[in-house]
Amino acid sequence: MTLVAVVVGVLIVAFVGIGQLGNKVTGTLVDPGIAYPASIQDHDALGATTAPLTLDVYGDFQCPFCGKSVLDVEPVLVSKYVMAGKLRIVHHDVEWIGQTTANRESRTANAGASCADQQGRFWPYSLWVYRNQDGENQGGFLPDRLTAIAKSAGVDAAAFTPCLTAAATLAAVDAESATGLPKIQGGTPSFYLNGAFVSAAELKAAGDWGPILDKALAALSASPSASGASGSPAASGSPAASASTKP
Repeated sequence: MTLVAVVVGVLIVAFVGIGQLGNKVTGTLVDPGIAYPASIQDHDALGATTAPLTLDVYGDFQCPFCGKSVLDVEPVLVSKYVMAGKLRIVHHDVEWIGQTTANRESRTANAGASCADQQGRFWPYSLWVYRNQDGENQGGFLPDRLTAIAKSAGVDAAAFTPCLTAAATLAAVDAESATGLPKIQGGTPSFYLNGAFVSAAELKAAGDWGPILDKALAALSASPSASGASGSPAASGSPAASASTKP
């Protein structure tokens, strides 16, 4: 029985290892199946600057919870609130995972987002990266694979590849991480609605974002003087500020 258990254990470990490395070994990438209208894309933001609500999201491309939020939750919010002009979502790419590792894959993925943004492809790139997460600090977001992901997202690789390691790019993403790290509370993703932190406990109690957003919108409607003070500080939500973090 001991021998059988050992053999089964080895097989399980081998299977898990193959599963984690599969995308890196085969080069197979998965289409996220999400495409947002160009009219709502504004660098690292979705939605109009005039929206009464701004949701700032501080995330890490390697974070599986961030991936679930981006791929499963945000499309619903975009459909119901962003497209209706009620909500603006702003992403802040933070190097939270693997800061002390040799390859710093989150940093490289952030650099890729900056490079994709220069080509007007921030959102396609981000969606493809999140959909093709391949473990944390396991080689899934090394330059070659990120370039393949970027190409799949419609990014021109000839411009993307040198941009990925350019000093200006890395300086910009490091600055964005430095600004974003203090905003992270309890891990990624961390959310701020009109500048106020929204905890995981609040989200769990509400069931989803709907009740929270509807309550905030109702409060703004009841206070006309407050309705003009949309969103988080201008530094995180305005088109100019979004562009300033992307060289």
